[in-house]
Amino acid sequence: MAPLSKEKRLELLEATRQAGAAFLEDLPYVWDIVAKTDPTRAEVRRLSAVLRRLLVERDIANLAVPRLGKVLLRAPDLSSAYRAERKMPFLFFASGRAKILGGWAATVWAWDIQPKNPFEVAVFPPVQADKFMETRLDTFLTQKVLCYRGAWVSRSDVIKYVANVGSGVHSGLPKEGVERILAHIRGAVSYSVRNGGVHLDLFPKGVDMDDESFRHVPDAFDPVLAELLAAATCLVESPFVTKLEQVLGTELEGSAWVKRVQVAAGLSCRATAKLPRRRGSSRRTPGA
Repeated sequence: MAPLSKEKRLELLEATRQAGAAFLEDLPYVWDIVAKTDPTRAEVRRLSAVLRRLLVERDIANLAVPRLGKVLLRAPDLSSAYRAERKMPFLFFASGRAKILGGWAATVWAWDIQPKNPFEVAVFPPVQADKFMETRLDTFLTQKVLCYRGAWVSRSDVIKYVANVGSGVHSGLPKEGVERILAHIRGAVSYSVRNGGVHLDLFPKGVDMDDESFRHVPDAFDPVLAELLAAATCLVESPFVTKLEQVLGTELEGSAWVKRVQVAAGLSCRATAKLPRRRGSSRRTPGA
């Protein structure tokens, strides 16, 4: 990206201040949901409106360009999953890594294996689920995070589906392509709590059956919403986003913003512009 002239930078700063104020208002809302161990489906569904505007419609990039430059976001390193899938296609894969159902946070994958004989022991390729990396915004959006019968779905696809089809902003029926894949995932897989643990309900109508009809299970969470929550978690836990929040808060509200954040964090109001690590931002190690 070529350096901005002083005039162009001032023009972009002025043009994005309203969006910056909305960013400062929306980020605590996202944090409040991410920090919960048992968010509701409705809370997560409504996050899609904020994520669509900030990420898919690139509000965060417009805010960053005149202030910090390129956007860098924290994302799971799924390279081992992609390698495993090339050797043995997944029946189902979900990156996950967001707290649901009382604090459970896991990457989930499944293969459909039919041994040639009853004594055969299947050998599965390794999948490592606890590494993270920093990515550019475009890479963050296009990263493949869900897989159904070998067909991958990106993070951007998940956000747009929940916002535009799954009643985050609008409601509708899935059309061709990726929307139908996501509908199949919602019909085929759900997470729930049973007997004190998390239960994976996989292909309730049989492993050979695809079903994109909506199933309302009041106490269950589906992987598409879990993946949306994971996107929100990656967003707010990114050091770049913390820095952008600090820069915008100081720009728009000055020292009053710094003091307000410190009070909200339960800290004494010191004369400092350094932003503390936000609530609920402890690093989580997902499991398989």
